[in-house]
Amino acid sequence: MRDELAALPDAATRGSWCRAAGIDLMRGEPAALHGTAREQWVDAFDPWTPALGPDAREWFGLAGARYLALGARFGAARTRLEALAVQQPDGRYEFERTTLLIDCLIQLDQLAEARQRVAQEPAAANRSQRITWLAQKARVDTAIGCLDLAALSSREAQHQAAEMPLADPTRFHTLLTHLDLLTAREQFDEAMAAIAELRAAAAVAGTTLTAPHLHALAKHGAAALFHLAHRQRHRLPEAAAELARLERDPATSPVDRQHLRIQRADAALLADDPDLARTLLTDLDRADLSPRALRTLVPVEARLALVRGESAATLNDHRQLLQKLLDTMIGDWTAVADQSDSTGFLRLAERLRVVGELTAIATAVDGPAAGLAVALQAQRCTTLSRRRQVGATTVAAIQRHLLSPVDGALVFVPCWQASFTFAIDGAGVHAAPLAQTPRLRQLLDDFRVELAALDTVSSDDDPQLARTRGLSRELAGLLLPPAIQERMRAWRTVAVSGAGLLRGLPVECLELPDGALLGERFAVTTITSLPLAVELARHAAARPRSANPRVHLFATLTPDPEFAARNNIAPADATPPDAWQHLADRAGAHAAVRLGAAATVSGWRQACQQDRVDLAVLLAHGEQPTAASPPALGLTPDPQHTDGLLTPDLVHGLPQPTIVVLSACYGSRGPSRTGDDELAATLAGAFVRAGSTAVVSSAAPLRLSLHAAIAGSLLEELVAGTPIAVALQRARTTAATDRLGAYRAGQIHVFGWGGAAIAVEPTTPRWPWALVGLVLLVGGALTLRHRRRRRAMVLAR
Repeated sequence: MRDELAALPDAATRGSWCRAAGIDLMRGEPAALHGTAREQWVDAFDPWTPALGPDAREWFGLAGARYLALGARFGAARTRLEALAVQQPDGRYEFERTTLLIDCLIQLDQLAEARQRVAQEPAAANRSQRITWLAQKARVDTAIGCLDLAALSSREAQHQAAEMPLADPTRFHTLLTHLDLLTAREQFDEAMAAIAELRAAAAVAGTTLTAPHLHALAKHGAAALFHLAHRQRHRLPEAAAELARLERDPATSPVDRQHLRIQRADAALLADDPDLARTLLTDLDRADLSPRALRTLVPVEARLALVRGESAATLNDHRQLLQKLLDTMIGDWTAVADQSDSTGFLRLAERLRVVGELTAIATAVDGPAAGLAVALQAQRCTTLSRRRQVGATTVAAIQRHLLSPVDGALVFVPCWQASFTFAIDGAGVHAAPLAQTPRLRQLLDDFRVELAALDTVSSDDDPQLARTRGLSRELAGLLLPPAIQERMRAWRTVAVSGAGLLRGLPVECLELPDGALLGERFAVTTITSLPLAVELARHAAARPRSANPRVHLFATLTPDPEFAARNNIAPADATPPDAWQHLADRAGAHAAVRLGAAATVSGWRQACQQDRVDLAVLLAHGEQPTAASPPALGLTPDPQHTDGLLTPDLVHGLPQPTIVVLSACYGSRGPSRTGDDELAATLAGAFVRAGSTAVVSSAAPLRLSLHAAIAGSLLEELVAGTPIAVALQRARTTAATDRLGAYRAGQIHVFGWGGAAIAVEPTTPRWPWALVGLVLLVGGALTLRHRRRRRAMVLAR
């Protein structure tokens, strides 16, 4: 290639030749030219770049960066793009260059800088296009843990679109992305409200939406209504009628018509009309189904077979199809780092549907253990599982590494029409279907709202607490059927996994029939992926023990003034020094204590870099994450970190303590992540990703008095070597003196492996062994004397 390029007469011809060669290369995708071939092309042409014209030089630089990114060399691609921006800041391909740079930043976990690049775009139209792309990327690309960008992009898309005329195609496309994100996050009411607002705005502005615009809105409205009807069954006839109307609409494409027919069959199953569902699927033209329609059809047909009570052989046929689809999904997800865009990835909701139906069929055919194996296979794909390189896990491995005779685990698996609770202990696996799935999902939403409202309650007599307790008891009755509760009677600790169904529910606040909360009765750990819990347990077991464990205490409640203003923190909210000293005394003589002015971000990073830390307690105010700011801990400002914010970006790059106690508000607050790790986009999740085995945190705003009481008691238990889940259970029980306090304390949870403890090498005092030796010596002398006396008596006879 170099020889051919050298023979060309001038820069313009060389530029045209390079461009043609690059286009030919791109047309040869995807498999044959991944990785090495692209890099060889870049290396071959790099020496000739200065001889090209400006246009060709910029195009070639962009193409080379793209090829490096496709080979997962994101750091090299970023360097190339930044150099290109310096050489030609206002080039012809500036938009493409910046968009690819943002992609590389996301892949490198530089999420804050990615946000900043988006915000710096001066042109409103370009900014909206980039936000639209970023939202689509963030929604599906869960392997890089950036769904927090989807939450940002949804709001930003709506805001930026307001800067353009309603008829502008870019604005309308951006608003559709906003609607798509609302639907993807299961905010169906909000999606329908946004559609109504858009129509009303068009009427007020005197803008007549075109037929394609109206059809696009109708599609989004039908999708939102269909999913909403899953929770509110009385809306099923309305949803079915709208789906049928759209299917008959001449503007509907053949591909969309196929998908609508399948959705109608799905709606018929929800309405308990399997005969109509079978008729609709029989009439479906299967000759040219799109990949999207096939992905939707397979689980619907499997559900129909299960509902109709088909034979085991038929169910196994559907099971094989579902397993093949799930394997493809998992393969796509695990290959995410080798891709440059999101076009080949499936939404998490689709994967959850396949997992749910496959779990139901496997359980019906081969029993609970087979159904649970499906759920465990899918749990390996969650963000933190992939970050910690989790391998395959079996029920036997869970029993061996996580469960003692008094331990158990609960796995909640959502299906489309019915869901399951799996209970695992030393005796095996038990499965119970969950009744009233629509009511269950609505209860979950209502309970979160009522629980948050307890922040303003001051006594147990408040009606708000009574409403919260009523919902809690009903929710516990649905999630924990009698058979499961009977199985749990012998347990003392429980690990709870329920991504996609629980969606961050504080299970510790579920009230059992006798009035005790789950977090009071059991030492509870919550984790999205049980395979991840097994990996964390193995990792902790392999760590060397220490006679003098390293304990770090960082405590400050007087943050930066701007932080205090954003979070409405008054000077009276500061903790007095004697309370700090009380915590320091409980940390032990060997603890490294940084209080007040010494508790800085730089000090924290230095502590992590210098030596292994077994336990860290960070007592500070937490930053409530918003579109404008990521989750953070408000430590004391220092010259390198003038805002004092400890963010996930600063946590990711350093080894982290085995156990972290985030004694702060909003430590596990983050966006809704259907089917993925609830904490992956939170500060607590950042610690687990960086190497921690267990993190104590809360998604709620915490009362200062309860905050400090639990932190002190927990620190004392942990220093004594108590496992983290048991230590938090005791601390909550000690600190909460009434029902209101118990519900507030129940919102503080352990994420990770509940058996994590400070690995203290036992140092047994010498005097007990000396005493044992003395006893043995005296006993031996007395025995010998007794034997001699008996022998003398025998000889005398």
